[in-house]
Amino acid sequence: MRDREQGADSGPTAAVRVLVVPRAAKLVVAFAGSPVGLLAHWFKGRSRPCPGETECVTSVHRGATTWYGYAPVYYASADARAWVPAVLEVTESLEETLRHRNLLGEVWTLFREPGRKRTLRVAGELNANQGCAPRPLRSFDVRPTVQRLYHTSQIQFGAKNPTPDTLHLPVLRADDAAAPADEPGLPDQQKSARETWFRMRNGGERNGSQAKAEKGGAK
Repeated sequence: MRDREQGADSGPTAAVRVLVVPRAAKLVVAFAGSPVGLLAHWFKGRSRPCPGETECVTSVHRGATTWYGYAPVYYASADARAWVPAVLEVTESLEETLRHRNLLGEVWTLFREPGRKRTLRVAGELNANQGCAPRPLRSFDVRPTVQRLYHTSQIQFGAKNPTPDTLHLPVLRADDAAAPADEPGLPDQQKSARETWFRMRNGGERNGSQAKAEKGGAK
């Protein structure tokens, strides 16, 4: 960051750059808008944004694509005394978490889930202290910064994340579940399924009458 020249608006300025969630640290950001998406192809050893079907090389355009989003944010500096403007790279998994929300002004803690993979999944949690967001919170256009990142102005913005919404269903209690029906031809799987159901039904143990009933039916 640097101070403004005398006579300009008061306060320091910072060059707006692309911000990537680090591998081993948490990142606190205040969103100044929703992510703008694009599709990228892997070409000649690096990721390249798709300029659109009519401008993209046919052989490349037919290949696999990866969605990236870029959102205007302000991130908390290391000493937590300033909020620095930046363009946040939003992965497909993070966009799923942020989807269907009015992000303007919301403060999130972002991090990568633990694991041994080279690329770890990015996740986020809504910060409990929403009052820490900077005021006023100005939004800004992310496209010039993204164009500088890829060294091209031929980018087709506005792509939607192709990953569909995760399906959420209620969890059934053991008391609400029916015992698996008998299926001929699958004695081992059938026995295992019934035993599992009885253990759940009876707090982990099968009672004597049920065990005897099965034993008698097997003769």
